[in-house]
Amino acid sequence: MYFKRILFVSDGFGEDEDALSSAITLAKDTDCVIDTIVLLPHLPANFDTYAEKFTESFTQSCQQMINSVCAKMSYKASINITHLQSKRAALAIIKKVLLHDYDLIVKQVESKNHDRGFKSLDMDLLRKCPCPVLLCRPQHQINNGKVAVAIDPIAEDEVGESLSKQLLSISATVTEASQHPIDVVSCWDFTLEYNLNNETWLSMSSSELTAEREVVKNRHLHALKKIIEEATDAPQLKINQLEGFAFVKVPEFVAENNIDLVIMGTVARTGIAGFIIGNTAENILQLITCSLFAVKPEGFVSPVTLD
Repeated sequence: MYFKRILFVSDGFGEDEDALSSAITLAKDTDCVIDTIVLLPHLPANFDTYAEKFTESFTQSCQQMINSVCAKMSYKASINITHLQSKRAALAIIKKVLLHDYDLIVKQVESKNHDRGFKSLDMDLLRKCPCPVLLCRPQHQINNGKVAVAIDPIAEDEVGESLSKQLLSISATVTEASQHPIDVVSCWDFTLEYNLNNETWLSMSSSELTAEREVVKNRHLHALKKIIEEATDAPQLKINQLEGFAFVKVPEFVAENNIDLVIMGTVARTGIAGFIIGNTAENILQLITCSLFAVKPEGFVSPVTLD
């Protein structure tokens, strides 16, 4: 999967180098266009006379940062800069995505000191933006970084299966900038074992439980390998089949393996605005300490409209 229009969201302080580097990495050597939107803080009403200089200062700072990063990465395409001043920044950004058909947002996480989870603006984008969102943490870049893609091969419908293949396709694009094999992380659990062990009226021998447990594990592994095989553009992959709940095991895997970027889906159901982020995804988001590439499935309906 290659991107055609990327919206880079900057705080205007000129300290978004990592995020911009990631955007350029995904756009380089393609016809992708990168536009930048600078988020401006609100000025008190009595500061109106300073508004023009205020905007100019932020824009210049962002432009200097862009020039520096482009020079380092030998990126010669022009990057257009606009600015945005809104108390509802996420809403305005998403409307810009809808209006101009951006297929990726790239942004640095809101606070560099916030090394776990995401804050309000970032969460609004993750919940409501129809296109993928790449949230970058300092020192966790795509270039030469370790990447993991989390998928669930036991899909309830074709949309879920399609999302897994989409995640693998994106990992193929990202891995071109990484010198590490992509880690596929997929979790399974045998909840029947717990339930049966706690039912006095129904019992199974340990050998029966072990056999059934292996059936569940092998079924999951077979489905996982099938998804990977059908995603024909998937890159070199290392399969990690983990026993346990995803909201526990995925953050643990990220921390233990020094993962720089997790690629994952964030929506439990599609087409219904009320179902924005599934419980499992929400829990994972609050625990991971690396950069995040969040993807919506086909058919996702954003609650934000242009009306």
